[in-house]
Amino acid sequence: MSEKSNNFKTAVNELLSGKVKTTDESAATQAQAQTEPLVTETKVISSTVPSPSFSAPEEPKAVDYASLEATPPVNVTSEKVRTSIYPESESVLAPSFSAPEKTQPSNMLSIFAPDLVVEGNVKSKSDVNLNGYIKGNVTCEGSINSTGTIDGNIDGTDVVLTGSTVNGNINVKGSIIIDNNSSVTGDITGHTLISDGTINGNISLDDSISLQSNASVVGNIKARNISVEGGTSLSGSIEIKTAQATSFESAPRPTQPEAPAAPEAPRYSSPIFPTTE
Repeated sequence: MSEKSNNFKTAVNELLSGKVKTTDESAATQAQAQTEPLVTETKVISSTVPSPSFSAPEEPKAVDYASLEATPPVNVTSEKVRTSIYPESESVLAPSFSAPEKTQPSNMLSIFAPDLVVEGNVKSKSDVNLNGYIKGNVTCEGSINSTGTIDGNIDGTDVVLTGSTVNGNINVKGSIIIDNNSSVTGDITGHTLISDGTINGNISLDDSISLQSNASVVGNIKARNISVEGGTSLSGSIEIKTAQATSFESAPRPTQPEAPAAPEAPRYSSPIFPTTE
């Protein structure tokens, strides 16, 4: 038999036995396959997420005030303060501020105008220019420059009279200068005096006095050095002060002890021999 006849027989046998499906059966099978849902196998991976745990807040502890009072205070000194802009190795000194000292300027000057009239004493710690009229004593720790009139005593360091009239005593620690247009009626006490004016009173100076050609003095003068120019008018006594000589008593010379007297030489008498008979 040929191969074609064998294939034909096989196909007839399959058709008879039902193994071969017809066209209608295959179409119904495909329709059923389309209507059935597609089932796919999925795997679910379960992941366990831990739930957050919350703890109850702690109760605040009671403050033991007794222990705080018993704790000694801590002494903190702020001599050096480190700021954040400097390295740790560097430190900046904390600024210290002190109150400025109140000092009185040494060049202060009190001025009395020419049309000023003062009835009463004048006291000043600075220099004074007196150009008006003062009826009272003037006490000044500095110098006094007067071109006015003073009816009272003057007490200061230095006095300069320029066209001034003083009716009172002048007592200064330093010098007194009187020009030819000034006059003083009263005693003068000081260190030095230069006068070309009129003085009616006694003068006592620690150092020197210089009387110029227009000077006029009515009174006694005591000074260590006196200089008088021609034309000066003097009416009174002049006493030249001298340094007090200091006497030193010679100390007693120590007396030397007397030399002991020389011992006398022993005196020997002639021996007495017994006489023999």
